Amino acid sequence: MFLVIASGSIYAQKSYYVEKTNKRFEQPIADKLVALNKKIATSKETSNYTIQCIIEDHSSFKSSAKGYIAILDTKTGNVISKSELAKGVCNLFNGYTNSRKMVMKKIAKRYLGDILMLVEKY
Repeated sequence: MFLVIASGSIYAQKSYYVEKTNKRFEQPIADKLVALNKKIATSKETSNYTIQCIIEDHSSFKSSAKGYIAILDTKTGNVISKSELAKGVCNLFNGYTNSRKMVMKKIAKRYLGDILMLVEKY
Protein backbone atom coordinates (compact mmCIF):
# COMPACT_ATOMS: atom_id res chain seq x y z
CA MET A 1 0.00 0.00 0.00
CA PHE A 2 1.28 3.45 -0.92
CA LEU A 3 0.70 6.69 0.92
CA VAL A 4 1.10 9.92 -0.97
CA ILE A 5 1.33 13.18 0.93
CA ALA A 6 1.16 16.29 -1.18
CA SER A 7 0.63 19.96 -0.60
CA GLY A 8 -2.70 21.17 -1.93
CA SER A 9 -1.16 24.23 -3.59
CA ILE A 10 0.99 22.12 -5.89
CA TYR A 11 -1.91 20.14 -7.31
CA ALA A 12 -4.61 22.81 -7.11
CA GLN A 13 -6.22 23.59 -10.44
CA LYS A 14 -5.25 26.98 -11.83
CA SER A 15 -8.04 29.45 -12.45
CA TYR A 16 -8.48 31.88 -15.33
CA TYR A 17 -10.26 35.20 -15.51
CA VAL A 18 -11.34 36.36 -18.97
CA GLU A 19 -11.50 40.15 -19.09
CA LYS A 20 -14.85 41.38 -20.32
CA THR A 21 -15.11 43.42 -23.51
CA ASN A 22 -17.83 45.91 -24.31
CA LYS A 23 -19.08 43.87 -27.30
CA ARG A 24 -18.76 40.40 -25.61
CA PHE A 25 -16.39 39.06 -28.27
CA GLU A 26 -14.46 37.19 -25.54
CA GLN A 27 -17.22 34.56 -25.27
CA PRO A 28 -15.55 31.96 -27.57
CA ILE A 29 -12.48 32.02 -25.29
CA ALA A 30 -14.61 31.42 -22.18
CA ASP A 31 -16.52 28.65 -23.96
CA LYS A 32 -13.27 26.90 -24.90
CA LEU A 33 -12.00 27.10 -21.31
CA VAL A 34 -15.20 25.36 -20.18
CA ALA A 35 -14.77 22.71 -22.91
CA LEU A 36 -11.20 22.09 -21.69
CA ASN A 37 -12.47 21.71 -18.09
CA LYS A 38 -10.51 24.75 -16.90
CA LYS A 39 -11.61 26.64 -13.81
CA ILE A 40 -12.98 30.10 -14.60
CA ALA A 41 -12.75 32.70 -11.85
CA THR A 42 -15.56 35.20 -11.40
CA SER A 43 -13.21 37.96 -10.29
CA LYS A 44 -9.73 38.95 -11.33
CA GLU A 45 -8.46 38.97 -7.74
CA THR A 46 -9.25 35.29 -7.17
CA SER A 47 -7.64 34.05 -10.41
CA ASN A 48 -4.13 32.81 -11.14
CA TYR A 49 -4.15 34.05 -14.73
CA THR A 50 -5.93 36.79 -16.66
CA ILE A 51 -6.78 36.45 -20.33
CA GLN A 52 -7.06 39.65 -22.34
CA CYS A 53 -8.76 39.62 -25.76
CA ILE A 54 -7.11 42.28 -27.89
CA ILE A 55 -8.31 43.52 -31.27
CA GLU A 56 -5.52 45.47 -32.97
CA ASP A 57 -7.07 46.37 -36.27
CA HIS A 58 -10.73 46.76 -37.07
CA SER A 59 -11.98 48.17 -40.36
CA SER A 60 -14.40 51.06 -40.34
CA PHE A 61 -17.05 48.92 -42.06
CA LYS A 62 -16.66 46.17 -39.42
CA SER A 63 -15.95 43.67 -42.17
CA SER A 64 -12.48 42.58 -41.03
CA ALA A 65 -10.46 42.45 -37.83
CA LYS A 66 -7.11 41.25 -36.49
CA GLY A 67 -6.38 40.31 -32.91
CA TYR A 68 -4.78 38.03 -30.36
CA ILE A 69 -5.05 37.03 -26.73
CA ALA A 70 -2.53 37.70 -24.00
CA ILE A 71 -2.31 35.64 -20.81
CA LEU A 72 -1.00 37.48 -17.78
CA ASP A 73 0.02 36.36 -14.32
CA THR A 74 -2.66 38.05 -12.23
CA LYS A 75 -0.39 38.60 -9.22
CA THR A 76 2.48 40.29 -11.11
CA GLY A 77 0.72 41.59 -14.22
CA ASN A 78 3.48 40.15 -16.41
CA VAL A 79 2.58 38.74 -19.81
CA ILE A 80 3.28 35.00 -19.82
CA SER A 81 2.18 34.17 -23.35
CA LYS A 82 0.47 35.59 -26.42
CA SER A 83 -1.32 33.85 -29.25
CA GLU A 84 -0.49 34.38 -32.87
CA LEU A 85 -2.28 37.17 -34.69
CA ALA A 86 -5.55 35.91 -36.16
CA LYS A 87 -7.73 37.51 -38.81
CA GLY A 88 -11.49 37.43 -39.20
CA VAL A 89 -13.66 38.59 -42.08
CA CYS A 90 -17.40 39.13 -42.04
CA ASN A 91 -18.90 37.72 -45.23
CA LEU A 92 -21.56 35.45 -46.67
CA PHE A 93 -19.46 32.27 -46.27
CA ASN A 94 -19.33 32.53 -42.47
CA GLY A 95 -22.91 33.68 -42.00
CA TYR A 96 -21.99 37.35 -41.51
CA THR A 97 -20.57 36.58 -38.08
CA ASN A 98 -19.00 39.57 -36.31
CA SER A 99 -15.35 39.75 -37.42
CA ARG A 100 -14.08 40.36 -33.87
CA LYS A 101 -15.91 37.29 -32.60
CA MET A 102 -14.53 35.30 -35.54
CA VAL A 103 -10.98 36.28 -34.51
CA MET A 104 -11.58 34.95 -31.00
CA LYS A 105 -13.21 31.76 -32.36
CA LYS A 106 -10.12 31.10 -34.47
CA ILE A 107 -7.81 31.68 -31.53
CA ALA A 108 -9.90 29.44 -29.27
CA LYS A 109 -9.93 26.66 -31.86
CA ARG A 110 -6.33 26.83 -33.10
CA TYR A 111 -4.15 28.23 -30.31
CA LEU A 112 -5.76 28.28 -26.87
CA GLY A 113 -5.19 24.64 -25.89
CA ASP A 114 -1.46 24.78 -26.71
CA ILE A 115 -1.01 28.14 -24.99
CA LEU A 116 -2.67 26.89 -21.80
CA MET A 117 -0.34 23.88 -21.69
CA LEU A 118 2.65 26.24 -21.86
CA VAL A 119 1.20 28.62 -19.28
CA GLU A 120 0.50 25.85 -16.77
CA LYS A 121 4.15 24.75 -16.96
CA TYR A 122 5.15 28.31 -16.01
